[in-house]
Amino acid sequence: LSAAAADTLRHCFLLDCVTRTEGLYPVDLHEREVLAERASIAPERWYGMPVDRRTAAYLSVPRSATDDLLEWHLTADIEPAVRNAEILPFVVDDLAVVRSPTPLSDRGNAPTEPDELEEFFRTDDARGLLRSTRTTQNADSVDESVRSPVDTETYGHVWVGEGFPMGASKPTVDAYRRRLDRQPADDSTTTVTLVCNDEEMLEEVDEELYGFLDMLRFEIRSHHDLTTAELREVLREETSFLHYVGHVEDEGVQCADGHLDLRTLSGTGVEAFLLNGCTSYEQGQALVDAGAFGGVVTLTSVSNAKATETGRHLARLLDIGFDFHGALDVIRRMRISRQNYVVVGDGRVTISQSETGTPLLLEVEEVVGEQARVTYRTYPTSRYQVGAMTHPYVEEGATQYVSVGDIEEYLLSAETYEEELAEQRTPIVVDGELRWTNSLRFESITDRP
Repeated sequence: LSAAAADTLRHCFLLDCVTRTEGLYPVDLHEREVLAERASIAPERWYGMPVDRRTAAYLSVPRSATDDLLEWHLTADIEPAVRNAEILPFVVDDLAVVRSPTPLSDRGNAPTEPDELEEFFRTDDARGLLRSTRTTQNADSVDESVRSPVDTETYGHVWVGEGFPMGASKPTVDAYRRRLDRQPADDSTTTVTLVCNDEEMLEEVDEELYGFLDMLRFEIRSHHDLTTAELREVLREETSFLHYVGHVEDEGVQCADGHLDLRTLSGTGVEAFLLNGCTSYEQGQALVDAGAFGGVVTLTSVSNAKATETGRHLARLLDIGFDFHGALDVIRRMRISRQNYVVVGDGRVTISQSETGTPLLLEVEEVVGEQARVTYRTYPTSRYQVGAMTHPYVEEGATQYVSVGDIEEYLLSAETYEEELAEQRTPIVVDGELRWTNSLRFESITDRP
């Protein structure tokens, strides 16, 4: 039943996008052109119909016509319990595909996850400096409170139930409600607070990671080796984003004079955050409970080298307008982090706005002569939601695409790269590594061994 509902949602949604290309401002939409070749459609007639008749018309179009034309962005796994009913309006508003796993399903370790975690810790430096000072015989073990939801085809994944989910976000009703009350700052300044409580990890918290976009104003506040009292005070201050680097223990976040357990906070001025320390999910959940919208946390121990690389990439992605769901999907396409980083709270939080509308990612599939075949992938946000349109600037003409997921594959030439991408800070995945077009020469893509 849930699968049928999801198929109906995607089918009707796509046809409504096609219908809305009619009206005062007609649009050349790629999906409309493809649908017209597959089935008999009448957007010009549907446009003036009331919603009930329009929906009936959509349902008369064969499902096969829309099957592969639109990727979806979000799945919500909600345990069927009365206590979870209150969250349903929020996930429906996000147009999530809703599934209902049984309350006792998917507990414990997933069959495939231990292999991924073993691979995460297999590098030479993985048993070196961890972002935790605890000593255990199995530093990469998965806590029994961690769940492994069934995989989904969407890049965004929400888990509403007991435990913390591998590869998904864990929202709360209060976090969603804060989204409704969120107001832009009066002076349009994004405040980023960098906290590093271990000098060996200073490499990650580079102030140049933030404030890249000229159209936005950033205020960067840096703190090092804070005491528990000082960190408590920093967490009270209003800030758009907290980027914490250091050790996280069972007792709390490590400070110069001990540990601050964030579960003792009565409130916080932090809106969004990254707690880049070992097994930080309980401390991150405490920050959400104290008033934050949401943030990125870890489910296991993390080696310093891997955490630094991941943290820097996350910072850059958030800075150019990705929300948490999109940023983590990009990270999971790399070889470094797998399912180790997840979201607590609202995964659709953003700290910045994309210069180009919907944030995008390029992924190099293969090299063809002196050109690179790339997939052009877009990530809707709360500002540019699913249903927004985009025109890939690597494509000539005026055709628009519904902006979600893989748009198209293109053969990218050196000339197009230099004209359209070399001056922009666009993320591009090359051989499993995340790079940035403004610091990557095209020859380094096509001249690979």
